[in-house]
This record gives sequence, C-alpha cells and structure tokens, in this order.
Amino acid sequence: MNFARAIFAVSGLTMLSRVAGFGRDLLTAALLGAGPVADAFFVAQRLPNLFRTLFAEGAFNAAFIPQYSTLKTHSADAAQFAGEARAFLAAVLIPLTALFILFMPWLMTVIAPGFQADAQKFSLAISFGQITFPYLLLISLAAFYGAVLNAHGHFSPAAAAPILYNIFVMIMLGIAAWQQWDVGYVLAWAVTLAGVLQLLWLMMYCRKHAIRVAFVPPRLSDNVKKFFNKLGP
Repeated sequence: MNFARAIFAVSGLTMLSRVAGFGRDLLTAALLGAGPVADAFFVAQRLPNLFRTLFAEGAFNAAFIPQYSTLKTHSADAAQFAGEARAFLAAVLIPLTALFILFMPWLMTVIAPGFQADAQKFSLAISFGQITFPYLLLISLAAFYGAVLNAHGHFSPAAAAPILYNIFVMIMLGIAAWQQWDVGYVLAWAVTLAGVLQLLWLMMYCRKHAIRVAFVPPRLSDNVKKFFNKLGP
C-alpha cells in the first residue's frame, strides 16, 4: 500500500469509526439514560482506558514499531522480537488484570470516593469494573497485532477495528432493549466481548498476510533490553 493510499484508507476508516462511535453514544444515552447505573458504568469504563494509553497505542507502540520495522528490514529476528515483546506484554497485563479485578472495591474507593455514599452505585461500579477491566489486556494485545500489521504496510485492519467495536456494542444494546435485559450489565459485557472480537480480527489478518510472531516465553534478550530502554522515557 503506497503512502497516499494508506492515508486515505486510515482517515476514511477513522471517520467511519467516529460516526459509528457517535451512533453508539446516542444509543447508550437513549437506553442507559442518566442515573446511578450510567455513572457506575462510565467510571468503570474509564479504568481500562486509563491504562490503555501506556500499554496499547501509547508508549508500547512508540517503542515497538521503529525497532520491529528495523529488524524486519535488516535481519531475521523480527518474528522472535515480536514474540518476546508480546510475551512481556502478556506477562505484565495478565497478573495486573487479575489484581485489579480482585481489588476493585478498594480501587473504586480511591477513584470514585463519592460513590460510597450511594451503596447501589458503588456496588454497580465494582461489578462493572470487574467485567470491563479485562478489556485492557485484550485491546493491548489487539494494538500489538495492529502495530505489527502497520509495520508490514497493512493499515486498514487496525483502522477498522474500532468500527467493529462500535457496531458490536450497538448490536448488543439493541438486543438488550429487545429482550429487556439489564442494559448496564449488557453494556459492560459488550465492552469486553468487543475486545475479544478486535483481537481475533487482527490476529486473523496477521495470519492472512503470513506475518509470523514467534511463541516464546518472556526473556531479556538484547532486543528486549533495547526495547525497554526506549519504552522507559
């Protein structure tokens, strides 16, 4: 994909994603409304997105993509390095996710202390937080595969992934309204399940383009040490 075509593909898909996101927000507002359930959901949803900037599109990709691209061009170590980076990402995020789910009541006390005055809202925020927090792990791994695809010149799959997220959430909200399910819980589960969908989507495209990521345990190779030197700042 040439440069101009890549720009149009990414900008066009990003525009569609924003339109779909606006539709998702309208549907969420219409079905969830305002009140303790909405307050609890939006606070719970903020948690994985807060850490996402570090582990997904932010610092991780800024350090990973240039090094991976260099290795891909000049040596045969790119697949090995990608596997090592993915292993470290998973090794950090899996226990972090488990700890945050376990200690969600204490975490909510810190980030939303005002909720303690309303027992229903506080309880919902804890439940929604425990359901949605795995999205951090899923979207971080999805962003990793998106970065690998970008380094190989395949920009559309990663740019289209947020559209998939928004459409899936809208479908789940529609089903919740039709079946008269609890919208707050459906929305919380939709966030995490949409993360699974995005991850599978990008893994499928890596496989389609025969992009190999080695399955290796975490280890401090020379390439990983260089990666952490770039990640730190």
